[in-house]
Amino acid sequence: MKIIGLSVFFIFCIFFGSANAQTSESEDSNWHYDLIEDRMTNKIIKRIYTQSTNSYFLDSNYVERKVFLFLINHPRWGKKIGLKVHQNDSFFCFPSHNGCSINVRFDEGEIKAYRAVGKDDLIIEDYASFVFDLKTAQQLRIEVDLVRQGPIVASFEISG
Repeated sequence: MKIIGLSVFFIFCIFFGSANAQTSESEDSNWHYDLIEDRMTNKIIKRIYTQSTNSYFLDSNYVERKVFLFLINHPRWGKKIGLKVHQNDSFFCFPSHNGCSINVRFDEGEIKAYRAVGKDDLIIEDYASFVFDLKTAQQLRIEVDLVRQGPIVASFEISG
């Protein structure tokens, strides 16, 4: 699997199916893009992701961790957006509790509440609304609860 940094414009063109997208690399992008084959369908899974600019600390060992924001276009499951944390931590947002509400802020706009569900991968509902705001934003802050950490705010530089 090859991971390359791409411009946000290129990533969105590829991810959302533009036929005019051209391959280019950009060292100044915070986003990474990869293609993975879905072995059941032999079709391509498209994934873009970035990591938080700030960290949280797991346990008393002061091990620094990042939160990952990802968008995925899966041939069987469709388009999803979500968050992922380190393998030894999880989100306090269980499907058995009908998910949770997370606070999201794009740039200096109003705080918006989104429904989300998941433990290891936190899938954010209302994909279309989230991506609409994501396309024009420079910064993103998401407040989530972690099982072993409690509430944190993950910050992302999502431009360029």
